Amino acid sequence: QKGDIEKSIKTNRKMLKLAPDFALGYNNLANAYFMKDDVKNAKKYCKKALELGFDVHPEFQKMLESHKPKTKKKTAAKKTKTVKTKTVKKKKETKKRR
Repeated sequence: QKGDIEKSIKTNRKMLKLAPDFALGYNNLANAYFMKDDVKNAKKYCKKALELGFDVHPEFQKMLESHKPKTKKKTAAKKTKTVKTKTVKKKKETKKRR
C-alpha cells in the first residue's frame, strides 16, 4: 500500500517460508507482482491463493484474466550511412567601384 513493491515481495516470500499455507500471503504476492507488471507471477500466486481458499477480489481476478501481455515490437535495425561532405566556401565577389 505504501508503494514499495520489492519490499512487499521480499516480506511476503519470507512469511510464506514460515507459513506456506497462508493464503493471504499468496494474494499479497499476486497484487505486488501485478503492480510490478509481472502478470505471469501475479496469476500464479492468485491461483495458489484461490486453491488455499482465499477469497480473491473478483475485480482483481477479472483484471488478471483480461490482461494481455505486452508485445515487443520487432523493429528492423536501421542501417545508417555516414556520408562525408565537403564544405565549400564561396568566395565573395567584390564589386569594383569605379
